Amino acid sequence: MIVNLQERIAEWENNQKKNSSNSSMPSGSDIGRPKQTQSLRTSSGKNPGGQTGHSGETLSFSLTSDEIVTHIVSQCACCAKNISGVDAYNHERKGV
Repeated sequence: MIVNLQERIAEWENNQKKNSSNSSMPSGSDIGRPKQTQSLRTSSGKNPGGQTGHSGETLSFSLTSDEIVTHIVSQCACCAKNISGVDAYNHERKGV
């Protein structure tokens, strides 16, 4: 009987070392066990994005374009009515 109890204790101690990350146990079985630290990185204290004092750069439009592409709409996207004779009232200029 003592040998049987010693085997059960050894099995129980071995199972205590297992969790969902190092065995096939489901994550719900980790209840009551301390979670391991995910990352050892420390915070730098900086806010995300551009930092204060850093001068940003924005591309400006070129005075001479290599290529100009004009897109002409011939029919309405909603009702498919012919609008080829209607003057454009809004346009967009993009630099690529």
